[in-house]
Amino acid sequence: MNNKKKKFNQPSITSFFSQPTKKARNNNSVTTKTKQPPQNKCKRAPNSKNTRKRKMNEITSSQELKQKQKQNEKEKNKKNKQKISTTSKKLIEKFTGSNQEESQTRRKELLLKTFTPKKQKLLRKRILAEKSRTPLLLQSTKKTSRSKSKYTKLEMQYLEFRDKYPGMILFVQSGYRFLLFDQDAVVVSKILNIQAYKSNNLLNCCFPVQRIYVHIQRVIEQGYKVGVIKQVESAAEHEFSDNKGKLIKRDLTEVYTKATFDQQDLANTAQPNSQQINSYLTCIVENEMNNKEVSIVSVDTRTVEVLYDHFVKDLSLSKLEKNLTLTQPKEFFLPSKGALSKETEGVIKIVSSRYQSRIERSKNKLESAFYEKQFNTFLQSQPEKLKKHISTLPNGVKLAIAYLYVYLIQFNLESVFKTPGNYCSFGEKQKSNKLDYLFLNSSAALNLNLVDAPTNYSSLFDILNHTKSSFGMRKLRNWVCSPLSNYYLIQLRLNAVDELIGNKPLTKKIEQTFHPKLPDLDRILAKIKFERCSSKEFVLMCNALKKIIKLFLCNELKNNNSKLISSYINTTENLLPFIEFCLRPINVSFALKNEKQNLFDLNTTSESYNFSDDEGEGKEENRKNGGKTSDEMEIESNDHNNGKKDQAKSKLNFSKLLNFKKKVKKIKNDLENHLTFVRKKLGISNLEYVTVSEIPYLIQIPNNKKAIFRKIPKNWVQISKIKNFTRYHSPTIIEKIKYLNLYNSKFIDEVNNQWIILQRIFSKKFEKIKEIIQNCAEIDSLYSLAKFSSQPGFMKPEFVKPVEEENGNENVNKNENKKEKENKNINKDEDEVGESVEQILEITGGRHPILETTISPFIPNDVLLSSKERSVLLLSGPNMSGKSTLSRTIALIVLLAHLGCYCPVDRIKLSVFDAIYTRMGASDDIVHGRSTFMRELEETSVIISQATPKSLILIDELGRGTSSVDATAISSSVLEYFLENKSLTIFSTHLYSLIEQFKNIKQVLPSYMSFTKIEKDNIILLYKLVAGICPSSFGINVARMCGVGKNIIERASQISNEFESDRMIKFNHNTQKNVNENEKIINEKKTLTEREERNQLFQEKFTNFEKIFKNLHYENGIQGLLQWYGKMLEIITKIK
Repeated sequence: MNNKKKKFNQPSITSFFSQPTKKARNNNSVTTKTKQPPQNKCKRAPNSKNTRKRKMNEITSSQELKQKQKQNEKEKNKKNKQKISTTSKKLIEKFTGSNQEESQTRRKELLLKTFTPKKQKLLRKRILAEKSRTPLLLQSTKKTSRSKSKYTKLEMQYLEFRDKYPGMILFVQSGYRFLLFDQDAVVVSKILNIQAYKSNNLLNCCFPVQRIYVHIQRVIEQGYKVGVIKQVESAAEHEFSDNKGKLIKRDLTEVYTKATFDQQDLANTAQPNSQQINSYLTCIVENEMNNKEVSIVSVDTRTVEVLYDHFVKDLSLSKLEKNLTLTQPKEFFLPSKGALSKETEGVIKIVSSRYQSRIERSKNKLESAFYEKQFNTFLQSQPEKLKKHISTLPNGVKLAIAYLYVYLIQFNLESVFKTPGNYCSFGEKQKSNKLDYLFLNSSAALNLNLVDAPTNYSSLFDILNHTKSSFGMRKLRNWVCSPLSNYYLIQLRLNAVDELIGNKPLTKKIEQTFHPKLPDLDRILAKIKFERCSSKEFVLMCNALKKIIKLFLCNELKNNNSKLISSYINTTENLLPFIEFCLRPINVSFALKNEKQNLFDLNTTSESYNFSDDEGEGKEENRKNGGKTSDEMEIESNDHNNGKKDQAKSKLNFSKLLNFKKKVKKIKNDLENHLTFVRKKLGISNLEYVTVSEIPYLIQIPNNKKAIFRKIPKNWVQISKIKNFTRYHSPTIIEKIKYLNLYNSKFIDEVNNQWIILQRIFSKKFEKIKEIIQNCAEIDSLYSLAKFSSQPGFMKPEFVKPVEEENGNENVNKNENKKEKENKNINKDEDEVGESVEQILEITGGRHPILETTISPFIPNDVLLSSKERSVLLLSGPNMSGKSTLSRTIALIVLLAHLGCYCPVDRIKLSVFDAIYTRMGASDDIVHGRSTFMRELEETSVIISQATPKSLILIDELGRGTSSVDATAISSSVLEYFLENKSLTIFSTHLYSLIEQFKNIKQVLPSYMSFTKIEKDNIILLYKLVAGICPSSFGINVARMCGVGKNIIERASQISNEFESDRMIKFNHNTQKNVNENEKIINEKKTLTEREERNQLFQEKFTNFEKIFKNLHYENGIQGLLQWYGKMLEIITKIK
């Protein structure tokens, strides 16, 4: 049995015109039926020719008849269609012309009269099923118009925005959700792991409005630029606007990238990660003439900080790489391709890949002229103080600032350049031709793990960080990156650390004030500056500032013995009245919930206050207008929205809010009166409005009371119906809700306007509040150093006072804040060891500050270096014996001492250093096409060109990338230079010929990391520094530790023995040869001396012989001659 359901083909309205009626079908069937003659069943023999001809004639005649019949039928059909089309056109003209306001159902009912009763029933059913759909009315012209407009109105609006703002992923608001279209939907759906679907003509993906900033943060972390297109008018405002019936107005309101995103909820209690405390946007510009001068500017829009530097680049661009390594920029805005040199581009590529930085380039052809013009127009309307400050900067720095200023306009963040206090150099502030900050090359910043460390390991900043606040953490990180090199500043900081260690009440008071729940005041202040702060963040910041100011006013802080801490108290202004003044118009309870509807306290308008800047403090004064008061506060502020530079007055005025509130209250009263009317009409005394699915003022009627439904007017609109209830809106409610929504929307808009004005009022004291936050950050950082220094086994460093710093405490500036200190009366007897020009580094029991937290016990070591006696520590030892660890230990201890912190030593005495240079590790540079050896020599050449006698230099195995002969030659020449320069140097090497060459030099101290030998190639490492020369590097021992196979190790030891024996043979041969040569030289010297003595003696005897010979006489013939001959022989034998 076939159970398939029959398909019901729903007829269209046009089919009723094309199909004939039942009567017409019957008539046609009657006329077309013809009586056919009975068929003859007998077969004829087809043999005769006549029959064939007759048959052919019959066929042709029948075909002609059929063709004529077809033509007649076609003509009849045409006539019928023409009649139908004329009637349908008349109907269309009738119902689409003058009667457009009639309902669609009315039109259809009029059309039904032209059809038969059966077709009328079918059409009525279809009309009931298709109430919401428009009548088809044959094939109307709407279909052709849709085919011409391929995209919907919203899609067309998106395409216009995409053409206007290229290079962005656009988030488009549509009601309660955000939409992404086309390729943006594909990219974002993969990042957010949501579904992309095709709607109309373009791919879509969407999410709720509440998740917008969470999803934006995830997208920009992948390196994308995001634009937010929001509805600039509400649905209620659109209902009463001239654009009714059109799309709601939308516009690009926000743009975000990695470095400019500032929409995190800073009111939460979670302390940020050490690598998330800064977010730098960096611009690098080179001199267009020779590309030798480099200018770099880094802007942190989260903390309103502008760092700059200008220098002549060296061969390896070490200074540029060091600055980028310490700032870790999240984004680069650079000139167009070709404007920077290949070397600079290579450094940018390395740093950007290391920190996953986003790179955007300028697309303006007339780059420098365009940006300079834009920046100059900006400066014209700025105060003289800012103009003077910027005029002192190098031209390259000005150009880089101009680049960033123009770039930040699209983010509405260009006001970061309007405050002179935001500018700061890269930690190298010069004072009387001396650096106040210790210089660290890029290799030192990386190899010493100052702020970054490998996975699962700690950096120096990590172990120092005991801060309680985000701004304190940020300040401590800056200190670690820029240690002090000024003797008096170091002593000030050490004394402050001593005070915090010994003063327990003060430490307890700081711990109570700086708790982990303290918000990030730096970033909230920046958001207030940019007018983007939420009410919750604002209230939390004001409450935190009140606690901080009270801390500065407390007796525990006033009665301290540290001049540095006292200077923070003296430079902190009492802004408590001003903060209370700003909090007065706010409902704090609603502000903490970010409820804009009740943000301002409009009930307390009987009192108002005017803030006066001239008084310096936030004093409140009643306006004297016959004893009357007003509801406004005045402040002068810049017009931020239109970019106008003239000063304009902004007033905090609640009159509009009160007006809207009155109107809303009146509408609500009208709705309550209408409810009483509805109660009487329906006969329900306890009837109340209900709100369901955010639809207010619903009249809810139980379904079991059918008598009530008869009383319901026909003009009421049914909103929803469920099993037990049916809900309605009356025409009065619908009209009132429209106006209620309109005034509520205008009320919220006015609240936003007044909130912006209040932020501008608060920004009036921006620099003073910034100073308070910086003072708090330094106290928090000092507390962190004190907490670290109070550990057991840590000792205070003992600095040697330099002779050349005469009264160095004059005009000493506070580290990063440029504030004058009160350190002219520092006791000269305090912490002074002696006056000497000699550079000293004396460490007893030094330990690695990072490794000793993970390795227990850590073997301490002693180091004694002096520029007069032993300036070079020539370090050797077995592989993995701790040579590099010892070098890093010494450098980190010196760095901690220059931070003003205690060190992990038994005792330390040192001079003030001006720089720490390191050349450690081995790695090539594929980007620049530089080999390992080339990188070693480039870094070494920079150290040679920049090092001074006051520098500390660490060289680890120079020449490992080349042959031993070349390595020895280069290492010896470099070492000779450091000896001449008298820089304190730690030189690690495996080149024993180098050690033999320098072992007898007085200024070199040969040392090695000790070990105990068990077997021939098996040793135990002791990690202890001892004086002397290591006989071997014991590389086979390392191979055994690494698990290399026994066969390979045995073969390696065999080859090593052969090499060693050959070396000893050659050594013995060379030594024997040298001995023979020395003996020959000695013998030659002896023979020379003997000949000289002999010649001298001969000369003396010869003179005597001449005298004797003259006195000889021949006597007695032959007998006398023989006597003479005998005497002459005696003389000759004596001469011999």
